[in-house]
Amino acid sequence: MQAQISLGATSFDDLTMLLRQPAPRPISLVMTIVQELSVSQDGLLYVEDSIDTDVTDIYWIMPVK
Repeated sequence: MQAQISLGATSFDDLTMLLRQPAPRPISLVMTIVQELSVSQDGLLYVEDSIDTDVTDIYWIMPVK
């Protein structure tokens, strides 16, 4: 997957500092996109070809110790 976002310098520095810290659980990124994607009954995402779509919302879940 590939995505592009724009962040101010301070926000970028804060984010990179948080990503360098060891976390007790994996960090999650959640994105809401415009285009619908196919998911199997088992919950597996299936993308046949590359797609370009707009991201309408994005947030991170960063566990703390």
